[in-house]
Amino acid sequence: MKSPFLTLGIRAKDSEHHGFTTVHVSVRDLNDNWPKMLEKSYQGTVYAPLYFMQEILKVRAEGGDEDETDEMRFEIQSGNDLGVFDIEPRTGVIRATRAHEDAGEFQLIVQVTDRKGDMSGNDHYDRTGIRIRILPGNFRKPEFKFPNRVNSTLPVLEVRRRHPIPIVLNTK
Repeated sequence: MKSPFLTLGIRAKDSEHHGFTTVHVSVRDLNDNWPKMLEKSYQGTVYAPLYFMQEILKVRAEGGDEDETDEMRFEIQSGNDLGVFDIEPRTGVIRATRAHEDAGEFQLIVQVTDRKGDMSGNDHYDRTGIRIRILPGNFRKPEFKFPNRVNSTLPVLEVRRRHPIPIVLNTK
């Protein structure tokens, strides 16, 4: 529901004089609904090495109050002792803060807080657990099974990339 605008006409009068004015009132939604994470837990798996600003995953939340999504803020509460990750406060995107070479597993707690809490000043928030696994990367260079064949189609035994790399062989 959009915030309604009310227009009130006010008339004041005494025995000799009278006046009239108009007052415009904007009614804002009361912050009475707590934000809620869309998932109870999240999991992300990436291959080492991590690169600076590499996106890992996105945490999402919603609230029942009007325009609340613009005012929700995400924050990593715990599990980031090595400082490997950061979360964009407005979008919930978790990224690598620096290059990270080692495989391992991280258990993060992320909290979303809405604007300024309720009328008593208490923050409204929700939390979720995030498991990020960093698997060892494949650092072996590819080997050709048939190095003596000319103009051959060769099978690629293993590719660990999101986007395949086209391989063109021209041997003359």
